[in-house]
Amino acid sequence: MLLNLIRRLFGRLWTRKPYPLRTVLADKIPDDIDPGSIYLLGTTGRPWAAAFACPCGCRELIELNLLPEGNPSWRAAVHKDGTASLHPSVWRTIGCQSHFWILRGRIVRVGDLTDD
Repeated sequence: MLLNLIRRLFGRLWTRKPYPLRTVLADKIPDDIDPGSIYLLGTTGRPWAAAFACPCGCRELIELNLLPEGNPSWRAAVHKDGTASLHPSVWRTIGCQSHFWILRGRIVRVGDLTDD
């Protein structure tokens, strides 16, 4: 069962979108958000926030705190290939109520991991 879950996760991870979100290091959120990008705000050594358009299609701006002393907070990792991952998952409690992970720049929806 665990092996099936892992296979489904990675199968969807690589087939969900033909390209990963582009990681952009920035000092502030741009006025016009590119839905194909995730913005890491702050210094390159330690970004303090992440911002991106909701991947469900509603295009609402999602801003996440990356400072560990904040609550809630997420962790961002930028990989050698330039993609980013966020942990834990993102679950919007208002609006579209999307629930997903960003793993190596790809969106993995929680519903994609459940048995059909």
